[in-house]
Order: sequence, then C-alpha cells, then structure tokens
Amino acid sequence: MGRPRNTSISVDPNLKGVLINEGHRKIFDKVIRDIYSKINRRDSVKFTYIEMLKRYYQIGTTKKGKYEIPIIPPGHDVPSIAQLRYYIRRYYTKRKLLIDREGEVTFNRDFRPLLGSETRKATGPGQIYEVDATVADVYLVSAIDPNIIVGRPVVYIVVDVYSHMVVGLYVGFEGPSWLGVMMAIENTVENKIEFCRQYDVEITEEEWPCHHMPESFMADRGEMESKNADSLAKALGIKIMNAPPYRADLKGIVEQQFRTLNVTLQPWTPGAVKKEYKKRGGPDYVLDAKLTLKEFTQMMIEMILQRNNYHYMEYYPLDKDQAMDKVKPVARDLWNWGISHNHYLKNVHPDIVRLNVLPEAKVTVNREGIYFEGMYYGCEELARQGWFVKGETQKVPIAYDRRCMNHVYVKTDNGRAFIKCDLLAKSSRFINMSLEEVKSTRYEETLSRSLYYDETELQEEVTLSAKLEAIRKEAMERSADTQDHSLTKSERKSNIKGKKAGERDRLRKAQAYELGKSPNEEMDEPATARNHVIPLETYKPKSKLGLLAKLKETEEKKHG
Repeated sequence: MGRPRNTSISVDPNLKGVLINEGHRKIFDKVIRDIYSKINRRDSVKFTYIEMLKRYYQIGTTKKGKYEIPIIPPGHDVPSIAQLRYYIRRYYTKRKLLIDREGEVTFNRDFRPLLGSETRKATGPGQIYEVDATVADVYLVSAIDPNIIVGRPVVYIVVDVYSHMVVGLYVGFEGPSWLGVMMAIENTVENKIEFCRQYDVEITEEEWPCHHMPESFMADRGEMESKNADSLAKALGIKIMNAPPYRADLKGIVEQQFRTLNVTLQPWTPGAVKKEYKKRGGPDYVLDAKLTLKEFTQMMIEMILQRNNYHYMEYYPLDKDQAMDKVKPVARDLWNWGISHNHYLKNVHPDIVRLNVLPEAKVTVNREGIYFEGMYYGCEELARQGWFVKGETQKVPIAYDRRCMNHVYVKTDNGRAFIKCDLLAKSSRFINMSLEEVKSTRYEETLSRSLYYDETELQEEVTLSAKLEAIRKEAMERSADTQDHSLTKSERKSNIKGKKAGERDRLRKAQAYELGKSPNEEMDEPATARNHVIPLETYKPKSKLGLLAKLKETEEKKHG
C-alpha cells in the first residue's frame, strides 16, 4: 500500500486503502498492455488509471440525462494511481515501455544508447561516403528574370565519414531523385578547381583535394536502392549501403552537415524560410527572394571550404595515433593524415563515373543502326567493326543522358570503357531533345498518324480499291469481247520477245519528242520550216573595260 494515507491517520483507520493481490495485478497488466503501452498513443498514467476504474471496478451504473454513468467504489476500496505507477516502474523496464509506446524504429532512432561513434565505422578516408539530399531553406529567383521566383533548390552533399570532409556537392532543382544523386556522385571525382571556377570561386588544390571514388556509399533506401546504382557496384566495385526506413540517424554526419549549413547560411540568404517568424500580417519571406541558383551555390561552396579547412570539430573522437601526431580535428588535416597512413580512395576518370551513373538500357543493333526509343544512333568505329552489316540482330548495353538525347554510349569492358554514338540523320528531328520531349513528340506523331488514317487514308484506300476494281473489270470485259478463242495456248505464248519489240517500237514513235509544238496542233499536220525556228535568248558578256571606266567615273564624281 505504500506510505499510509492522510485520511487513515486523521479521519478513519479503515480508510487505509487496498493491498495489491494477484487479481489486481492481472487487471494492471491488462490495462498497461491495452491502453498505456499502445503504440503511437502516448496515453498518460492518469488516463490509464481512469479507464481501468471505469472498465474493471464499476459496481453499477446511473443515468444522467442521456448519458449512462458507471459507479465506482470509494477511493480507499480500489487501487490508487500511486500503486499503478509503482507497478509500472517495478515490473516494466523503460526500454520495453518505450519500444511498446513509440515503436522499435523510433526507439532505435531517438532513444537507443549512444555508446559508440559513427566516425569509428571508417578507418581511413574513402572507406565510407555518406550521401543525402535536403530541400534548402531559401527561395531563389530566375537567372533570366529576377522577378520570377523559382522555388527552393535541392542540395546534395557527399561527406567522408572518417574525416567529415565534404567531398561532393550538387545544388539544383532535381529531386530528391537519382538524377540528383548522379550529379553529386559525379562531383566527387571532379576536379574541384575547375568546378569552383564555374562559379567564380578561385581555390588551390590543397583547399579541396577531393577527386576520388570511395570503397562504399551510404545513402537512403530511395535513390541508391534503384537499378541505376547497380552499375557502380558492377563496374567500379563500389559497395552500396542503404539505411533502414526512418533511420536518418545512421547517416548522422551528413545530416549534421545539412543542419549546420542551413542554420549558418540563413542570416545571409534573402528569401530564407523562417517558419518561427511567420505571423499573420507579417512580412512574407518568399517575396524577399533575391539569390539566383549560381549565387546560392557560391555561398554553399564558400561555406564548405570554410568548414573543410578551418572548422575545429571539438567533439571529434581522435584516436591514439592522431593524438600522438598532434593532428587537429579539422577535416582537411584529418583527410591528409588519413591518406598518408591508410586510405581507400580510388582514382577513376570522371567519364567512367559518368558512364556508370547514367541510366542503362539493353537495345537492338541492326543494319539501320542502334535503335532506342524510336531513334537511331551510329558511329564510324562500330561500322568498321561490322556491327551494322545485314545479319542477326544483337542486344548491347548502352548508357544515356535523358536530359539530352544527342548521344548514347555503348558500354564495353564491363562498364570500364565506352564507344560514343551520335544521333543519325534520319532521326535528326530529335536533335537537342530530352528523353521526355522525344517520347512526347513520338506520341504526338502516333496520334497524328492514327487520326490521319481514320479520317483520310482509310477512305482513300477504299477509293483506290474501287478504282482498281473498275479498271480490272473494264479490262476483263474488253478481253471477253475481243479475245480470239481459236488461238491455242502455245500460239498465244509464242514469240513474246518479238511481240514485245514491236510494241516497244510503236510506243517509241508515239512518245517521241517534238519541241515547239502547239498543244492543239494535230500530230499528222505537216510543219513548215518557220515552225522549227525557235528564238532563244543568248548571253552576251559585259565588257570589263566598260565596267572599269564606269567605276572610275563614279569615284571621280564622289571625290570631285
């Protein structure tokens, strides 16, 4: 019963309460299981206690208006809420209650013990790259017309787990999707000096020395679980790891980078999303948008350069060797130290990376070329190899960039080499089109073809059939009237070549040209000599001396 109740001390010793027996315990277990531990309810102990009294301890009911009210015994004849709380603490662990009330996924993400270190998953630069996307908290304007607000960009970053170095970046309006991941992965092997120069930022090789592929990528289940990621594993031997659903905490390093970048950049970005300042009648931060995509990307690059080169990570878990070498917990220092001791970085040509992050398709090759989505491609190299000679068709893997279908790339050597093929002239109407535009154009062509066939061509085919039938019928009737039945089959088939020559001579005379003849003139009317004299215009070249004299006279008049 716990401590004595005040009523049992000051009023009546019989008001001391009840002892908890086996029957009470069974009721406690049932209400804890059915009410208190029910997932995603988060009901309080107070609510659970009232429901318990209402369901299991009522001794009758009474009517109040239209409501039927349960009657319960006095408080000293039923278990108290303190006894229920004690029972929960005594027989149910905090872990079990949290898993039951929040769900195992939420428990693992928000309540599990944090005894390890995510940084310690990697033993050197390049062993694990984490990649993720977020929608930036800022509205941008069009680079063409600053009055047009184009919305919030998507930011992809790739972070090295060992050093916390940001090794890849993509800012655009793709995604979150595979196309955005593709651009971010491609940026990891891109020369950062050239990349920054595109955005008018000048750096040295030492400031951002990251142009490698890792041993493995860690990402969400969405983009990296698609078939598009298979080529990375097959061709380059890169492991693809996907976090379980709702477990962003397993990519805590990249998630923390997003939070830091958003919070740090907010004061410097007009048009930043400030949800906490949004009030009725207050200023609209969307209308404050001033930055273009290029300017926002410049800000992101400058922010990343500062964090990579100068940010002191106070809580970075240095190991013994790093501490002995007095390595500062700065991303660039950790990266350089890790490369000199143990790293997993791979030098891969950017074109090979692009080849294996582009979508792949199996296509047919025949005499007309490489056929894909209604378009034909080819190149001299494959023609020399005899790919387009008449024979059996073959299937080959290609990579293509759906943003512009001017080229496809035949994958060779298991994705470690390629042959570039151009759009052929017979498919030139698709030049500079995206795959979506090609599909739309082909659909419109099919629709137009169907409408034309239904409304025009079908009727004309019936008309042609009727005309041909009439000609055939006339020929049959004439033949029936003129055919000499006395001729045998052999006589009719004899001397076909001679008969053909005679018919040819007759046609030659009938079809011979007679120039200058009037359309109304009879064929057999004799022509006079004057009828055969046809006046023709003749070309008389102009004298060059006369032309020079005329030019001289013009110049003298002009200059006095």
